[in-house]
Amino acid sequence: MITLIARSGMVMGVLLALLGGLSAWYHPAGSAEFTLSAATCGLGVFLLIVCVISILIERKRQ
Repeated sequence: MITLIARSGMVMGVLLALLGGLSAWYHPAGSAEFTLSAATCGLGVFLLIVCVISILIERKRQ
């Protein structure tokens, strides 16, 4: 069950990182939009890393 939740979290992490990165690339550096987009991209990468680690731990446990 945890792998299903982690896989959906991976999809959300990729979506956040991709959309945040594209949005940060579009907005000029130093603006508020750029800062929020960069934070969203970082949050997506963090979520992706956490989900990958949880999937690896769950597979190792089985």
